[in-house]
Amino acid sequence: MTVLDRDMRERNRRIVEVVARFLQATVAFEEIYQAYRKGALTFAQIGSFVDDRGKSLLFDMKENCHALFRRNVVSGMEKEQLFDLAIGTIFHEAMKLREDLYQLEVYGAKLRTLESKDGRTRYEDDFLRQLRKITRRAEVRLDEEMEETRTLFRETSEQLKTLLADFGSNGLLVRFFHENGDLVQKVYGGQGVEELLDLMYPGGYAQSLVAAGKSYLESARYERAELCFRQGIERGYADPAAPLLLAFAKGMARYYGGKLEEALPELEQAAAGLAGRPEASPWMLVIARAARRISPELRVRGRIDGADRATAVAEKAETALG
Repeated sequence: MTVLDRDMRERNRRIVEVVARFLQATVAFEEIYQAYRKGALTFAQIGSFVDDRGKSLLFDMKENCHALFRRNVVSGMEKEQLFDLAIGTIFHEAMKLREDLYQLEVYGAKLRTLESKDGRTRYEDDFLRQLRKITRRAEVRLDEEMEETRTLFRETSEQLKTLLADFGSNGLLVRFFHENGDLVQKVYGGQGVEELLDLMYPGGYAQSLVAAGKSYLESARYERAELCFRQGIERGYADPAAPLLLAFAKGMARYYGGKLEEALPELEQAAAGLAGRPEASPWMLVIARAARRISPELRVRGRIDGADRATAVAEKAETALG
């Protein structure tokens, strides 16, 4: 893997982190909002959601987003910068919300104590009037901030959609969406993850399955890759390489499952079809190594024809590698 490849993979990983934190924060805020509307919101619920000391979901989201998207305006992507700005705005609005809720809890408790006290001094009466002003202002602000923050989350979730077409090559992101459909559904409703993946890929959801399968191959998650390729083909995505990659994934899954005789025809099909494709070199190397290990094992079992076929598969893959 080249330095450029490593840098791109790291960027892709960080994009997934930002998207994941945003979706998680959106769901968490909606829970906070509903608790507020029911009169059941406490400061403790806000504390783990937003703070300025790096111990909250929203702080983590904001820092990750700034690190990824905050760059020179000339070289940066405008859509990414706008998204970063929206995330920063959400964070600062939520910090104001946190402060007003704190005032209501702390000063509200003092207010109730003084109001219930008999024989107050003049000083206590003056202080009581100030506390009433503070809590009334905090109540008004908190109500406004709750609505504004909710609107910001909704607008930013729509803004995120505009970025997705630029992230189609991010296999880690498409895998995240496929693995976290419930989370996406909570934020977007409707068709949920399928709607987002239709935005990411010209071939829509079916193409996203094949893209996810290729990414799973890179991580040697062959059973998951097999499932994605099969579903993508069933949904009608016309990628001529997809059946070959399905055979490769299926073969490697059977190989690691100890089903060598089932693995061999799949690897044979994959090697024959993928030979000559420049992008297939990493897969051909894997096929060659697997076939070289299958051959002696089958020979020991007395499966001479199978052993010879495995050797031929290995040689074909090695020849394709040059």
